[in-house]
Amino acid sequence: MDCLARHVDSARYLGVIGLATDIRLSTLPDPKKMGADNQAWALNAFISGGLKSSLGLYLNESDLFARLGQLLGGSR
Repeated sequence: MDCLARHVDSARYLGVIGLATDIRLSTLPDPKKMGADNQAWALNAFISGGLKSSLGLYLNESDLFARLGQLLGGSR
């Protein structure tokens, strides 16, 4: 996603956009928990960073579709 976000062929694509409904995004890091017990560690910074730097990373479908509407010329 990081590569797609930075090296998008703008003649063919607008970029990359993400829908982040993964439970790990709403899990607070807990330094007392290690490994799989601390789900917040499992997010890949390159993926989430790449999405955020391109068209955005949205936490729900309605916000994502609103952004797509803006990108495609409508104001939904």
